[in-house]
Amino acid sequence: MRALRILMVAACPFPARRGTPVRIERLCEALMARGHEVTLATYGLGVGSPPAGLRLCTVPDPPRRGSLPPGPQFAKLHLDPRLFLLLRRILASERFDVIHAHHIEALLLAALAARRHGIPVFYDAHTLLARELPDYGPTWLRAPLAALGFRLDRASCRRCAGVIAVTDAIRSDLVDHHGLAPERVVVATNGVEAELFTPSPTASPDHIVYTGNAAPYQDLPLLLHAFAKALRLRPGLRLRLCIEGDPGPLPALLAELGVEQAVELLSADFAELPRQLAPCGVAVSPRRNCPGIPQKLLNYMAAGKAIVASAGSAPILEHGRTGLLVPNGDIDAFASALAELAADPERAQSLGAAARAYVLERYSWDSAAGTVEDFYFRILGAGRQTTRDIAGAVPAQPSDAG
Repeated sequence: MRALRILMVAACPFPARRGTPVRIERLCEALMARGHEVTLATYGLGVGSPPAGLRLCTVPDPPRRGSLPPGPQFAKLHLDPRLFLLLRRILASERFDVIHAHHIEALLLAALAARRHGIPVFYDAHTLLARELPDYGPTWLRAPLAALGFRLDRASCRRCAGVIAVTDAIRSDLVDHHGLAPERVVVATNGVEAELFTPSPTASPDHIVYTGNAAPYQDLPLLLHAFAKALRLRPGLRLRLCIEGDPGPLPALLAELGVEQAVELLSADFAELPRQLAPCGVAVSPRRNCPGIPQKLLNYMAAGKAIVASAGSAPILEHGRTGLLVPNGDIDAFASALAELAADPERAQSLGAAARAYVLERYSWDSAAGTVEDFYFRILGAGRQTTRDIAGAVPAQPSDAG
């Protein structure tokens, strides 16, 4: 195979230790390891350092680092035009074989910027907007936001050469409900840094952990209400909340429920994540709606944790074998599952071991990158001449694009 020059486009903060930026970072690393040359155009704004060897182009004069939370934000109204101009400038001076856009904003910007250059644009579908957008608005707006999301999901199919879906469910929806030709969509799941997570022999199912942000779509009030109920059944329970960014209303809700003495509120730090997970035998994902795969779920599985999750956020868990699934929004069922595992350490250990075995067998970033690479070449055409050959690869020279 020949090496490709790939322009990744990410309308999000980067780097950042949450789902979308992690997928982007790891795919970039794995594709570079396969000999391809990757440039990433993004907002910037992230906290931490990008991977070694990744050429990063960021919008000029972004807001302060770490200031943009997940989801739709007014700040994007001025960041997206800057990202579009950045793409125009990059494409006017350089050649690329493919453009790989993450999320709908990046796809629309990339398709518009690449229109005159004839470069195929691939869309990385991390989620379905018809299901996700309603989570960002009040109840009375849920139906209009779902309708808008459906239109945007359909528009994504028409603006790209091919779609890379994170799950089979996303692929099926795009094919069955939006008319996308099956050969134009492939599934490349997330991977996990399995070497960072090892099961702890001293982990206790009385100790529960959540990792991630406190955005409304995470449904943390559901978790806290369930924990309060479980605590009445098992007074020894403890909950560790490892929160990225602002905890929002969580401290006030803990006080309202009277459980603050049983809850440890920590700042999420990926470097510290294995240590933060270690003493906890049970990990939770209360989120009710996630067409993709929450990265936290893969991390929990790699760490050998027994998992309690709302059914809508755990498409890869098998109830009773690799975790416990509860109906979306069912506080009583969530509480019962937490209490059940605390009372049965052997079952918790068995669930965690099965989850770890499952994720180690099926989820790696190299495998995901291989799927993406094969898809690129299939869409481009087997005989297409690309920019350069792997044997003659020359490192990209820095530019003033950002």
